[in-house]
Amino acid sequence: MNRLRRAMFFSLFPAVALAGPPTEAPKSAPANKPAAASSPAVAAASAPALEETYAILKDGRRVPLFDDASATVPVAKVDNDVITMRDLTDALASVHQSHGADARAGKRDFSPVLERLVDARLLVVEARDMGIADLPEHKEAMKAFEDSAAREMLQALATKDAKADPAVAKQLYEDAVREWKVKSLLVTETADAKALSGQKTASAFDSAAAKLVANKKAKGSLAGEFLPRAKLLPEILATLEGMKVGTVSPPIKLKDGYAVLRVEDVRYPEDAKARAQAEGQARSLAMSAALKAYYAGLVKRYATIDEKLLKKLDFEAKKPGIDALAKDKRVIASIKGAKPVTVADVTAELQGSYFHGVENATKEKKANRDKMKVFDGLLSRRIIPLEVQRLGLRDTPEFKRKVAAFENQALFSRFIEKAIIPEMKLGEPEVKKYYDEHQKEFMYPAFYKLESLAFSNVKQAQAAIEKLRSGTDFKWLNANADGQLKPSERKANVEGVIVETAMPKELVESLANVKKGDYRLYAAGENQFYAIHVLEVTPPTPQAFDEVKESLGQRVFGEAVGAAIKDWAGKLRKARDVQIYLTRIGS
Repeated sequence: MNRLRRAMFFSLFPAVALAGPPTEAPKSAPANKPAAASSPAVAAASAPALEETYAILKDGRRVPLFDDASATVPVAKVDNDVITMRDLTDALASVHQSHGADARAGKRDFSPVLERLVDARLLVVEARDMGIADLPEHKEAMKAFEDSAAREMLQALATKDAKADPAVAKQLYEDAVREWKVKSLLVTETADAKALSGQKTASAFDSAAAKLVANKKAKGSLAGEFLPRAKLLPEILATLEGMKVGTVSPPIKLKDGYAVLRVEDVRYPEDAKARAQAEGQARSLAMSAALKAYYAGLVKRYATIDEKLLKKLDFEAKKPGIDALAKDKRVIASIKGAKPVTVADVTAELQGSYFHGVENATKEKKANRDKMKVFDGLLSRRIIPLEVQRLGLRDTPEFKRKVAAFENQALFSRFIEKAIIPEMKLGEPEVKKYYDEHQKEFMYPAFYKLESLAFSNVKQAQAAIEKLRSGTDFKWLNANADGQLKPSERKANVEGVIVETAMPKELVESLANVKKGDYRLYAAGENQFYAIHVLEVTPPTPQAFDEVKESLGQRVFGEAVGAAIKDWAGKLRKARDVQIYLTRIGS
């Protein structure tokens, strides 16, 4: 199945991506006092968003929503596959993030979210029974994910204490926001540019520059202005970054001559966004350093490297040649607890890394350059699993939850791929039918060409409209009517060509059913009243089918998949044991 389809059906059931591991439902679970949120994402997105803090279960227990101890409490069950409180809170967080503040009314009603979780889990359970979990492609995907998840957990462990260096963050911030106050001239002749560049004092530079400008041998400003890096040509920026206050640049060759710059001052404006980015970059650098040091420690713990052999290994030499190296079993790195890395291993990895073959890479002198990267990749893939095993990361609840969540998502998607999509018969006729039935949704908006008079008093605006309707010339009234707002006082845009979708709701309502030549009153707020003259009206026009059929096809497909999922889930509910333990969410 192509990527588009995969993305579309994931979007139908976003909560399934966060569905947790299947567990047996416990007979009871304690209602603990509120503590830390079950995950940073939930703490940030859900807890503040939901006014309610407790889940009320059928047995009367009140369970804190965002308590770690509540994470495994069952809220529903499909056969023996449990949907936990963590699954629900993660899904609620996902819904809130997708819909924002407009979802407030739906936050009290958890049932649609829980119903989607149940529907998705029904398909997951069915997929297991169909043997989809035993398919080679599923097992390969699971193996790849488990390896990736283990690496990520090890990386998080290695970098958890890394902190941004304040000095580095400060330097990155200053580099990002620095502005130079520059006197700059564009000089026509090389000799003049060199002579100006040699003027070291401010007075000498100003005097020489003024003469060049007076003699029309240069253009520029001697007033000096602060310039951010965004406004500077690359060659100018490169020069300024190496200059100090009070220095003059050498001539910089540009298209129309030579630029000569004198730095008068440097400043660093406050920019909260840039400061946050600098701190983030400094944190990333600290994490990279920590990870590099941690990996070096792993290499020292597990591997013994033949540095001489690695250094002299030449993949570009005619002798012994690639074919011979591909059979070379000499050990470059012996590893405690894993297979050694041999010359043949590195050769095979190199051969597989070039699309056009290793022969072209040797001709282009790439193979020797890339050998260290290839060797490090091989080495890391063998020693990282050893460290993961030593630390027992695959046995942790966090790892098991990640793997179970991914498997639920993978089984859900493969069920749709194998059981639902092959049965769908969608083509252009179905898309065209949908277009015909929903044509009002595929319209270009109306456009209005307007002119207006603005008043601070509604009676004056109404009087102006009456005069205009009685035949008073608009331009004359604009020039003579009392009480008009100054252009700078007008808060609404009611001039020129305006598209309806860019208008405030009140203006759209004021212009309902207008025709060319009509006059309307528009109240845009306190002391803002507009007498509007409609010069032109372009009504909404339908979009041609060919213009929308591609995006419309995606919508039709998505709706069809969603309907099929609901249909399948409805049938499976009759065949499976579905239990809902949650009655309501309350404070």
